[in-house]
Amino acid sequence: MNRLNRLWILCLSVVVLLMSGCAANCNSCRRAQERNRRPLEGNAWLVYQIDGHTIPTAELDTEIWFHATDHTFRCTGRAEGLTGHFAQNEAEVELRFRLDAPLETGRGALYDKLRAVLAQTSTYAMDAGMLLLMDGNRLLAVLQAQDK
Repeated sequence: MNRLNRLWILCLSVVVLLMSGCAANCNSCRRAQERNRRPLEGNAWLVYQIDGHTIPTAELDTEIWFHATDHTFRCTGRAEGLTGHFAQNEAEVELRFRLDAPLETGRGALYDKLRAVLAQTSTYAMDAGMLLLMDGNRLLAVLQAQDK
Protein backbone atom coordinates (compact mmCIF):
# COMPACT_ATOMS: atom_id res chain seq x y z
CA MET A 1 0.00 0.00 0.00
CA ASN A 2 2.81 2.41 0.81
CA ARG A 3 4.38 1.82 -2.61
CA LEU A 4 1.05 2.52 -4.35
CA ASN A 5 0.71 5.82 -2.48
CA ARG A 6 4.21 6.89 -3.55
CA LEU A 7 3.42 6.05 -7.17
CA TRP A 8 0.17 8.02 -6.96
CA ILE A 9 1.96 11.06 -5.49
CA LEU A 10 4.68 10.86 -8.14
CA CYS A 11 2.12 10.74 -10.97
CA LEU A 12 0.17 13.62 -9.48
CA SER A 13 3.36 15.67 -9.14
CA VAL A 14 4.26 15.08 -12.77
CA VAL A 15 0.79 16.15 -13.90
CA VAL A 16 0.96 19.32 -11.79
CA LEU A 17 4.40 20.19 -13.19
CA LEU A 18 3.25 19.67 -16.76
CA MET A 19 0.14 21.76 -16.27
CA SER A 20 2.02 24.59 -14.57
CA GLY A 21 4.53 24.59 -17.44
CA CYS A 22 1.71 24.90 -19.96
CA ALA A 23 0.07 27.69 -17.98
CA ALA A 24 3.34 29.61 -17.71
CA ASN A 25 3.88 29.25 -21.43
CA CYS A 26 0.39 30.58 -22.24
CA ASN A 27 0.83 33.55 -19.89
CA SER A 28 4.15 34.55 -21.45
CA CYS A 29 2.54 34.35 -24.89
CA ARG A 30 -0.31 36.63 -23.76
CA ARG A 31 2.13 39.07 -22.17
CA ALA A 32 4.12 39.22 -25.42
CA GLN A 33 0.96 39.94 -27.40
CA GLU A 34 -0.06 42.68 -24.97
CA ARG A 35 3.42 44.20 -25.12
CA ASN A 36 3.34 44.31 -28.94
CA ARG A 37 -0.26 45.45 -29.16
CA ARG A 38 -0.89 48.77 -30.86
CA PRO A 39 -3.61 51.19 -29.79
CA LEU A 40 -6.36 51.94 -32.30
CA GLU A 41 -5.75 55.65 -32.04
CA GLY A 42 -2.64 57.29 -33.45
CA ASN A 43 -1.87 54.52 -35.94
CA ALA A 44 -2.53 54.27 -39.64
CA TRP A 45 -4.26 50.92 -40.17
CA LEU A 46 -3.64 49.60 -43.68
CA VAL A 47 -6.47 47.49 -45.08
CA TYR A 48 -4.69 44.22 -45.84
CA GLN A 49 -7.41 41.60 -46.26
CA ILE A 50 -11.20 41.58 -46.64
CA ASP A 51 -13.34 38.42 -46.46
CA GLY A 52 -10.28 36.19 -46.74
CA HIS A 53 -9.01 37.89 -49.91
CA THR A 54 -5.73 39.80 -49.78
CA ILE A 55 -5.99 43.28 -51.24
CA PRO A 56 -3.90 43.61 -54.43
CA THR A 57 -0.67 45.56 -54.03
CA ALA A 58 -1.92 48.31 -56.36
CA GLU A 59 -4.86 48.95 -53.98
CA LEU A 60 -2.89 48.78 -50.70
CA ASP A 61 -3.15 52.51 -50.22
CA THR A 62 -6.32 52.41 -48.13
CA GLU A 63 -5.81 53.33 -44.48
CA ILE A 64 -8.12 53.88 -41.54
CA TRP A 65 -7.25 56.49 -38.93
CA PHE A 66 -8.93 56.46 -35.50
CA HIS A 67 -9.15 59.67 -33.44
CA ALA A 68 -9.60 59.21 -29.69
CA THR A 69 -10.65 62.76 -28.84
CA ASP A 70 -14.00 62.59 -30.63
CA HIS A 71 -14.18 58.84 -31.42
CA THR A 72 -14.18 59.39 -35.16
CA PHE A 73 -12.46 57.53 -37.96
CA ARG A 74 -11.60 58.42 -41.52
CA CYS A 75 -10.37 56.42 -44.46
CA THR A 76 -7.76 57.55 -46.96
CA GLY A 77 -6.71 56.20 -50.33
CA ARG A 78 -9.26 54.28 -52.40
CA ALA A 79 -11.84 54.59 -49.60
CA GLU A 80 -11.36 58.36 -49.26
CA GLY A 81 -14.45 59.98 -47.82
CA LEU A 82 -15.54 56.98 -45.77
CA THR A 83 -15.90 58.49 -42.29
CA GLY A 84 -17.90 58.01 -39.15
CA HIS A 85 -17.79 57.32 -35.45
CA PHE A 86 -16.67 54.28 -33.51
CA ALA A 87 -17.49 52.92 -30.08
CA GLN A 88 -14.94 50.70 -28.38
CA ASN A 89 -15.30 48.57 -25.29
CA GLU A 90 -11.93 46.94 -24.66
CA ALA A 91 -13.15 44.95 -21.66
CA GLU A 92 -15.61 43.08 -23.87
CA VAL A 93 -13.59 43.51 -27.08
CA GLU A 94 -16.46 45.29 -28.83
CA LEU A 95 -15.97 47.69 -31.71
CA ARG A 96 -18.89 49.24 -33.56
CA PHE A 97 -18.94 51.75 -36.39
CA ARG A 98 -21.51 54.33 -37.41
CA LEU A 99 -20.92 55.58 -40.94
CA ASP A 100 -21.55 59.25 -41.69
CA ALA A 101 -22.18 59.50 -45.40
CA PRO A 102 -24.83 57.62 -47.33
CA LEU A 103 -23.66 54.94 -49.75
CA GLU A 104 -21.88 56.58 -52.66
CA THR A 105 -22.13 54.58 -55.84
CA GLY A 106 -19.28 54.35 -58.30
CA ARG A 107 -16.53 54.61 -55.66
CA GLY A 108 -15.07 51.19 -56.47
CA ALA A 109 -15.12 47.64 -55.19
CA LEU A 110 -12.72 48.24 -52.29
CA TYR A 111 -14.79 51.19 -51.03
CA ASP A 112 -17.97 49.08 -51.17
CA LYS A 113 -16.35 46.08 -49.45
CA LEU A 114 -14.80 48.19 -46.69
CA ARG A 115 -18.08 50.01 -46.13
CA ALA A 116 -19.88 46.66 -45.73
CA VAL A 117 -17.20 45.37 -43.33
CA LEU A 118 -17.39 48.47 -41.13
CA ALA A 119 -21.19 48.24 -41.04
CA GLN A 120 -21.03 44.58 -39.89
CA THR A 121 -18.16 44.81 -37.38
CA SER A 122 -19.18 44.00 -33.81
CA THR A 123 -15.96 42.71 -32.24
CA TYR A 124 -12.24 42.95 -32.77
CA ALA A 125 -9.01 41.26 -31.77
CA MET A 126 -5.39 42.34 -31.89
CA ASP A 127 -2.39 40.24 -32.68
CA ALA A 128 0.76 42.35 -32.41
CA GLY A 129 0.50 44.81 -35.33
CA MET A 130 -2.68 43.31 -36.78
CA LEU A 131 -6.25 44.46 -36.13
CA LEU A 132 -8.86 41.78 -36.82
CA LEU A 133 -12.37 43.11 -37.50
CA MET A 134 -15.04 40.50 -36.82
CA ASP A 135 -18.75 39.92 -36.65
CA GLY A 136 -18.94 37.64 -33.61
CA ASN A 137 -16.45 34.88 -34.44
CA ARG A 138 -16.47 35.49 -38.21
CA LEU A 139 -13.37 37.29 -39.53
CA LEU A 140 -14.35 40.16 -41.82
CA ALA A 141 -11.07 42.02 -42.39
CA VAL A 142 -7.44 42.24 -41.35
CA LEU A 143 -5.74 45.60 -40.96
CA GLN A 144 -2.03 46.12 -40.38
CA ALA A 145 -0.55 48.95 -38.33
CA GLN A 146 1.78 51.19 -40.29
CA ASP A 147 4.74 52.97 -38.78
CA LYS A 148 4.43 56.66 -39.66
